[in-house]
Amino acid sequence: MLGLVWAGRASAEEAAPRRRPFEIGLSSGYSVVGFGHRLQAADFESLWAIPLLVDVGYRISKNWSIGAYGEVGFIDNSPSDVEDVDESIKGHHYRLGAQALYHSSPERRVQPWFGVGLGYDALRTTYRVRSTFPPVASARPDPGSSSPIRANGLEIGHAQLGIDFALVPGFAFGPFLGGSVVSYGNRRGIQSSDGFNVWSNIGLKATLRL
Repeated sequence: MLGLVWAGRASAEEAAPRRRPFEIGLSSGYSVVGFGHRLQAADFESLWAIPLLVDVGYRISKNWSIGAYGEVGFIDNSPSDVEDVDESIKGHHYRLGAQALYHSSPERRVQPWFGVGLGYDALRTTYRVRSTFPPVASARPDPGSSSPIRANGLEIGHAQLGIDFALVPGFAFGPFLGGSVVSYGNRRGIQSSDGFNVWSNIGLKATLRL
């Protein structure tokens, strides 16, 4: 009798899915921020970046996880509608903060989720300009000039919405979109503003559950 009870208990434990409380996510895509006419580089009203974001989390319940994230975005912007001038802004966009994610159907293969968080945001870029107008015979080509564009401040909040497709146990992959509201208190090369700047992003995320 005891043998049957023990065998039944062992079978139930084997049938129960393994709990995987730790999560590691890697995402990338496209992000853009608008500045209106506040960039001192007059031909740039927005910046776009290719972000690479890593986040780690811990499932505190079936549906909720809390954790931290870090991102570096690669910026390489050049307008195509400026004649006789070669302009560019190149550099990086950094984010670091904490977040909470809600998973509505963690037991299914299709798992919608949303997340909220806050943190720190920084821009470290350089504006370069050079005239491409053909010089006169006695003149040298324009060597160009450069100036830094810097900004950092509080990411007041961000929100994300996505869908995970659980392809195999412990791994999920899917699209997401989101946005963050930033107050850049320290600026250089960007005119001061009492308003906020909004980053919008879209991409794909892979999540490993351990």
